[in-house]
Amino acid sequence: MSIDRAAVERALWRVSQGLHQAADELNALDAAVGDGDLGTTLARCASALDGTPLAEGTVADLLQEAGARCAAASGSSFATLLGAALRAAARGCRQAAMPHTLGDGDMAELLGHAAAAVARLGEAQEGDKTLLDALLAVKRSRPLDGTPWTALHAEQALHAALQALHPQPGRIGRARLHARYRGRGEAELAGGGSCHPADRNEFVLPGASRLPRDPGGRF
Repeated sequence: MSIDRAAVERALWRVSQGLHQAADELNALDAAVGDGDLGTTLARCASALDGTPLAEGTVADLLQEAGARCAAASGSSFATLLGAALRAAARGCRQAAMPHTLGDGDMAELLGHAAAAVARLGEAQEGDKTLLDALLAVKRSRPLDGTPWTALHAEQALHAALQALHPQPGRIGRARLHARYRGRGEAELAGGGSCHPADRNEFVLPGASRLPRDPGGRF
């Protein structure tokens, strides 16, 4: 896989279009365990990316501005993490004096910088069911036998990570509270007790139990 500035810019545009289209679905999924605003947040980030042309310059310049725009687009924690990941990749690109065209090793290194930033800022660890897990899955999808690294490798790795993490409890944010309640409820039912609806609403938004838990193998 060889990527230059133009390829990164095209990829950002494609991602932004996909985020606009998926906004409602992401909001519905987030409502099951969170605030229900993830789609809205990412749609704002997408609008910030595709609203006006990004700055001219190197891949690092492009990633730096994309990160700044995402962080400024919304006050949500996810926008902050996304912005930090992109800017960390930009810093890594500059520190390593990477060429204008990035190879497989360069891309893996940048993903490592992005993952480290998300782990540090979000106080997350691998397995917490966060953006960090997605970044690490893509980074590790790089073939080590010299086979060209393609988007299909990344897609397959992400799917495998989603399947592996789906049954695991969330450990960050409101998803952590939801998982804690669910575990308590299962224990009470196993012991012959019951979970009062008032307890359920403490951690889960009204109506959240009616939302699909795993459409398409997502978190």
